[in-house]
Amino acid sequence: MRRWGPLAALALAACAKTSSPANDDPQSRRSVLLITIDTLRADHLPTYGYFRNTAPNLDAFANEAIVFENVATPMATTLPAHTSIMTGTPPRRHEIVRNGLVFESEPDLRLVAEVFEKAGYQTAAVVSASPVADGTGISSGFQHYDDPKDGPRPGAITADLAMTQFERFDDRPFFMWVHFWDPHDPYEPPAPYDDKFDKKDGIEDFVKKTGTKLEHRIGNVRFDVLEINNLYDGEIAYMDEHLGRLLDAIKRTGRYEETTVVITADHGEGLWQHDWHDHGRIYNEEILVPLIIKPPASLELAAARNVRMATTIDIFPTLGRLLDLPFDDALYRQFEGIDLFDGRVIRPYVLSERVHRHREGWEPGDKLAITGLDYKLFRLSSGPDQLFDLRDDPFELKDIADTQPDARLKMARYYNGTLANYAAAQRKVRKDVSPELVEKLRTLGYVQ
Repeated sequence: MRRWGPLAALALAACAKTSSPANDDPQSRRSVLLITIDTLRADHLPTYGYFRNTAPNLDAFANEAIVFENVATPMATTLPAHTSIMTGTPPRRHEIVRNGLVFESEPDLRLVAEVFEKAGYQTAAVVSASPVADGTGISSGFQHYDDPKDGPRPGAITADLAMTQFERFDDRPFFMWVHFWDPHDPYEPPAPYDDKFDKKDGIEDFVKKTGTKLEHRIGNVRFDVLEINNLYDGEIAYMDEHLGRLLDAIKRTGRYEETTVVITADHGEGLWQHDWHDHGRIYNEEILVPLIIKPPASLELAAARNVRMATTIDIFPTLGRLLDLPFDDALYRQFEGIDLFDGRVIRPYVLSERVHRHREGWEPGDKLAITGLDYKLFRLSSGPDQLFDLRDDPFELKDIADTQPDARLKMARYYNGTLANYAAAQRKVRKDVSPELVEKLRTLGYVQ
């Protein structure tokens, strides 16, 4: 697999665009399958260097695709992160900053599914949990939206429903979204995945190098961090089995080669790094996610690895240009992500954020992460900046803001203008979801 950066990407994109189908011929437009996996850390995948073979099907898929190695979600919370993917904008723009809010489209802020539907695509989604249920508004533009009416769905059911929906498509192009939930807590993979991984296989060394203690306690409850990692990895392996079933089913229909398949995640998981067990914060274990794109075979793009800094709001700006999708000028003006295949666009840092939550152990105020390949800057509304040198300190354990003021100021200046624009904008008032959906979120621990 080749590795390339922005300059090589420019040549690749030019080549791809010359062979792209005419946008005025609906029958020639290529279909898009988006697969999002909830709570999936990039560094727990063999594709991203993990020592365990947690996801052989995903790994095989990556070997024939383009792997983006450095990708951050704009927010480590399910609905905000998915809304960012589906609008190409950060939470500061679309204003979905927590689960339990309702997205409502506006002329200058639309979901890509709405654009696909208007262009004549078949649109469908199969999602696995209430944070992205129909009542959140993220379903707008999907002609078929299959969400669970009870608790979260296991991967086997999600895959079955997605395969059934896939068989309903006719020969017209489609946009389909499939959302797996399994790596989310509680980590309860079914047999044989519940004991697939062993504490003696190297997981202790992996955990220790991140600076994580092997045991945590909340009151009288003891948490065995090695066992938590084993079960989390078991959930990934279980999900991967059914991801493989889904991909195999698409191949059997004969449409796989010309369908663009995108696999990513909304956010990662703490697993007790930085003394935090789930997600919502902005350390790398919670914001760095996989992004793997398999273009249509007819574009003749070789498998490769892209090392530039990326974010999940880049997905649809990238696909729109690569595939000549029916996105109008207004949608491209809406997008704040970039075309990752365009080497002329230089963006050294990406922005992630978290907002204040009324949760035990939560830091007060809002917090931003400005992440680059070499440095990462935290900006905290109620405290001083923090800076980490990711080359020497990839697990963000040593704050060097006081000893590297030039690096801190350079990164801060890069986003000052952007943040000022958001601050000056009129804030939207997002309403809460229905009381029934609030109760479902409460059972998942999202509502206190």
